[in-house]
Amino acid sequence: MPLFEYECTGCGTKFEILIRGSEQAHCPTCGSDHLDKCLSVFAVSTKAASSPQADGACAACPHAGAPGGCGMAH
Repeated sequence: MPLFEYECTGCGTKFEILIRGSEQAHCPTCGSDHLDKCLSVFAVSTKAASSPQADGACAACPHAGAPGGCGMAH
């Protein structure tokens, strides 16, 4: 179930909403369905003990600074 970010064209409220199936998003402030979908980014956490960054395995990786990280595909 994707989480989308919207901006209401009526009142300007920016909000996130979880959309299930064929549901239609509505502004939580004014109830309008006249919305602009905003660009959103994926949240990535690198604090997990099993992540390569946690144990320093990717510290010397030449791909670590590339967009999207190294992805450990090499």
